[in-house]
Amino acid sequence: MNRGDLMPALMNRIVVLLLTLVTVVTAVGCKTDIDDVRKWENAKGRKEKMKEFILAENTLEVKVEAVMVLVRKGEGSNLMPILKELPDAERGKITEEAVAQLEKMMEGDDQAAQLRAKDGAYYLAQTGPSDELRARLRALLIKWLDGDNFWRPLETVGDADRTKILEETGAMGLPVIMNVLNDRFEKLATAQTDERRNKLQQDIMGIVDLASGLNLAETDEAIAKLFAEQIDKSYPNLYEAHAIPYTTNKSEVLKEPAKRILLDPDYKTEGLNILRDIIINEYYTEVQTKEGISVCGKVLREDRSGFNRWMCARTLLKVALEGGVDHVFLGLPDDPEAVKMPADHPLASQFNLQEYFVEESKAFCRSIGVYLDNKIPLDKFRNYLKSTRTVEKLVALICLSYYGTDADVATMRTLETDVTDISAWSYGELNTLGKFAVFFADAHNENAAAAKAQ
Repeated sequence: MNRGDLMPALMNRIVVLLLTLVTVVTAVGCKTDIDDVRKWENAKGRKEKMKEFILAENTLEVKVEAVMVLVRKGEGSNLMPILKELPDAERGKITEEAVAQLEKMMEGDDQAAQLRAKDGAYYLAQTGPSDELRARLRALLIKWLDGDNFWRPLETVGDADRTKILEETGAMGLPVIMNVLNDRFEKLATAQTDERRNKLQQDIMGIVDLASGLNLAETDEAIAKLFAEQIDKSYPNLYEAHAIPYTTNKSEVLKEPAKRILLDPDYKTEGLNILRDIIINEYYTEVQTKEGISVCGKVLREDRSGFNRWMCARTLLKVALEGGVDHVFLGLPDDPEAVKMPADHPLASQFNLQEYFVEESKAFCRSIGVYLDNKIPLDKFRNYLKSTRTVEKLVALICLSYYGTDADVATMRTLETDVTDISAWSYGELNTLGKFAVFFADAHNENAAAAKAQ
């Protein structure tokens, strides 16, 4: 081959080499880096461009930066659909690097940055990370929520509010709820105004509702332990908020505080009386009925307030039904002084104390028809009328005046000559058993009509 033939071939090779060099240089010069990502941080079309950066054949560093741009701009909600398009392994690497950056954001003093980090953590947790990464993401959410941020107004918390955070964190978030409840109770103990106390109690109720709504197996036990501790810490200066779990919570932990409150001879402290009402009428009738029968039986015998005894009498009827009749008749003390309401009871001004035993006995008898669906145990009343205990005779006479037959009324009238002194039990001219029996025999028609009308 002569020199003239070599020249065209050589020129062709040079051209090919030059083109290859240009291609390589161009490729190197066009490689996407972090600065390219950041140029779009405040540009129109940012979300679409970040998606492009994440899904394209870019370095891990570039992909992570694109994720963080979305987080910093409050657009973390876009992460789940974007990252779901990537293979699990690649998504895991991106998430791991992003979590490290979120942790740094949360460590600073910039509250706005912390809020963005919290939202970013929430959305990344929805992308199916490994257990280890999800635990780290949940830890970030808890760190943000545990403190003043729990009470931030809804419009200032970003995308992931406390409900979403607690739903995501599950049992890991329960300590946050416990911390907040303890804080509210501490403030309640030192609150100086009714308005402040009411607000704190509303807060406590709202937190318990929030916790219950999470439907976690651990919630009831955690709530019960905290309230039992708070009752013990504040006793006897309790508030209605202390009774919150007693409407639904079945934890065994709550039994002893309830029993302590019911059997405490102090009948003047308002907080104790508020809780007694709820424990007797809700806890013992709906939640812990066996415990209610046991404790209310003791209250019947030992109550010094005069008031709790009759609440327990109706609870025993509601829970034990016909058996409750026996609990009450046999449990009432055969001592007129023991069944009176003390003159210094906070509710004393609302009652005629002389008539208190008789009026409460009438209310009890009327409630028998209600709770026993009008299946009246007349034979029980007839047997108790024969009792040697005065209290059983008197209550039996009253109940027969509501439900007895004509024959029962006739039996009541046979007692007319009984001059047993019952002035300590009754009032006015009804000072003998005979007068008492005739009075309620005469009231039979009126009382029977009232019982049927219920």
